[in-house]
Amino acid sequence: MGCFSVGDAIVHLHAAGIRAKRGYPGSLMPQLTGAVAAVNVYKEEPGRTTLIAEVCAPMSMGVYACEDLAAKVAKAWNNAGAACSYGNHKFDGQSGIYYLTVLGVWEDSTE
Repeated sequence: MGCFSVGDAIVHLHAAGIRAKRGYPGSLMPQLTGAVAAVNVYKEEPGRTTLIAEVCAPMSMGVYACEDLAAKVAKAWNNAGAACSYGNHKFDGQSGIYYLTVLGVWEDSTE
């Protein structure tokens, strides 16, 4: 199995029942009505791919919705072979959105 792509990571999130899209600028920024994970490549190195999921939730859902989805993203990616980390949510008062970053690192097992 080779290193994961953004598309592969999103497939695993969808299979776990997680609403996810390719992160901006790969897609348009929609009006946020629920918690969502926006996935992009964070870093690519020989034999290793690190993806980032910016988990976002509107203020009306509270910070716990963001934290809950981040835990689900990390679990889905762990099940897909990644080593994951996340923590320290942020709040953007102008947009009224909570953010939490999840990093998933996949090692290429073919090297």
